[in-house]
Amino acid sequence: MASKSSVPQYLQHLTVLEMAGLAPGPLCGQMFADYGARVIRIDRAKSPAAARAENPDTLTRGKQSLALNLKLAEGKAVLAALLAHPDVNVLVDTYRPGVLERIVDLDAVAAARAQAKTATPLVVVRLTGYGQDSPLAGHDLNYIAKAGLLSALGTEGTPPMPPINVLGDFASLALPAFAAVLVALYGHASDKRASANDSSSNNDNANAQSEQKVVQIDVNIVESLRYLAQFVSFARYNTETAMYRSDAPRGQNILDGQACPFYTVYETANAGEYLSVGALEPQFYTSFLDFLGFKAGGHNTTNANPKDTKPIEGIDEVLPNRFDRANWPLLRALFQHRLKQQPLAHWAARASRFPDACVMPVEPLAPPHLIPDAIVTGFGSSTPHGKQPQSSVGLDASKTSPPSPGLGGSKRGDTVTGKGQVLAPGTHSYVVLSELLGPCWQENYGPGDYVYQHKESNL
Repeated sequence: MASKSSVPQYLQHLTVLEMAGLAPGPLCGQMFADYGARVIRIDRAKSPAAARAENPDTLTRGKQSLALNLKLAEGKAVLAALLAHPDVNVLVDTYRPGVLERIVDLDAVAAARAQAKTATPLVVVRLTGYGQDSPLAGHDLNYIAKAGLLSALGTEGTPPMPPINVLGDFASLALPAFAAVLVALYGHASDKRASANDSSSNNDNANAQSEQKVVQIDVNIVESLRYLAQFVSFARYNTETAMYRSDAPRGQNILDGQACPFYTVYETANAGEYLSVGALEPQFYTSFLDFLGFKAGGHNTTNANPKDTKPIEGIDEVLPNRFDRANWPLLRALFQHRLKQQPLAHWAARASRFPDACVMPVEPLAPPHLIPDAIVTGFGSSTPHGKQPQSSVGLDASKTSPPSPGLGGSKRGDTVTGKGQVLAPGTHSYVVLSELLGPCWQENYGPGDYVYQHKESNL
């Protein structure tokens, strides 16, 4: 398990405002928090019970909550002041196109940051499904349909299969948004260094970019998913590629369905227990056949050492060429018959003797508190030269423990939430405003209902 000290706090100099929203925005904010940034979720000024009933967001690790009534002028003024603050670096905009503009004037924010001679720009990352120019509403399924990837999911003769919403919301929005902000901040720092070292007219573009005080980035699921799917697109429309064929129906290629016998999922002896198989390369396919107890034959499938074959039933079968798709139904039936003879536990134990067979039991999705910290926090941490990081494969999930509540924000101690907790709106309102706007912030903005402090909080 990773400890607080093993999670690199590379972003501890950043302060991020996250407009409260649905799944991709909270995950984007959590990634910043996991690497040390101070993340302040801007909630609606309402009671915690009402907020939980509307959106029980549990992607709150390492975050603080400031609850503002953004329908009131005072609430809008407080948000504008926070965005103009030199210590605030990022705004994660989870609203539909046009909503943020009705709440805050970003040109005025840019002018205020310029007047204060803020060294770094405010990076505003706009998270949408179709982009800032589209008025259409939608959800993950609609966006991946528009991007074209949904058409490739499922089997022949059936409607495309809707996947769980990881593909669009998280893989194609939260993660690209996180990366886009880091690129923007790095680019600004690089431009500043370039302008400092080169004052010639050839560097006018770098000078102009380095002087930007508000940088807006549009990240949307449709374009991000099309970018991520380049490999699939190129392969599908390249007839020389074995993985996909443009004339093959959905689900009839190597990587996209149940037809391919060496890249698929098989049921084992116990109903509902499955084994995944991904034996693509020749050496892995050979190991997979050894794992099953078959003896390979035909083009590109011969065992390097037939004596290594370990039959399960005491017989050897000569199998047809796997790259002839006419042989796929037979191969799949043979493999399924063999795997149905033993329960999943048997095959899982046998897999340790054949590490190159590319097989893995299909495990249930682990509850969040059972996921190792090194996976939860994204990219893990570096290991000393010559030492291999501990693998999570085979990890006994029952022995794992949640990360420390301060993970990703330990410098704020008990002002942050732990893993999987519902962050009550307004838990840190007074702390945040006092630290960023000064202890006399109420004198500047006056009392009123524009800010909500969670009554159960001692902060």
